[in-house]
Amino acid sequence: MGARLPMHFVLTAKGDEELASRTYRLELKVRNILFLIQRGTHTLEAILQNSVVPREEVVEKLRDLLKDQFVSMSGSGAALAAPPPATPGRAPTLNVPLDAPVPTAPPTLTGRSDRASLLGLSANASMSQARFVLCDFCLDQFGMKAQALVDQINAAPDVPALQKIVDTLANELVKTDKSHLRALADRVREINEGN
Repeated sequence: MGARLPMHFVLTAKGDEELASRTYRLELKVRNILFLIQRGTHTLEAILQNSVVPREEVVEKLRDLLKDQFVSMSGSGAALAAPPPATPGRAPTLNVPLDAPVPTAPPTLTGRSDRASLLGLSANASMSQARFVLCDFCLDQFGMKAQALVDQINAAPDVPALQKIVDTLANELVKTDKSHLRALADRVREINEGN
């Protein structure tokens, strides 16, 4: 059997528009796949390895993105097949325990100690998930003005560096718009629960 060139996914103008301004309000899982493609993860196998989306959903999401013209495909290859089996020992992604406590009311973020407790990243947080979620937050809150923050987040080498960015964001939000602190706290919780 001859070797087949791998399929490569590329963003269309519509996909770029969604990442830049959330025009189509795609769900977080789908935006994760778009973000990976934008950052150079072009093959199905690479997307499967790097996405926070469960492996069994990646192919379905990619089919939808192709159908809705957010991405296009280049290279030879047949239609998308089922994903390869999960790699043994691979950590599950975005699994929230069923018995996780449900907060009765959103906490208020008034003092510095409140912010520290609600905005502290777990030491073993997934860097790829943390980068994606924080970039998504910045794009959501600041639109096209978020590019400098997105670049800083993507350049962060480790969790402590990301924590400094979260702290800076929190301090700026306290000065400018405290109502967005709750959304930032939710994103940090999402990162921490993703482990």
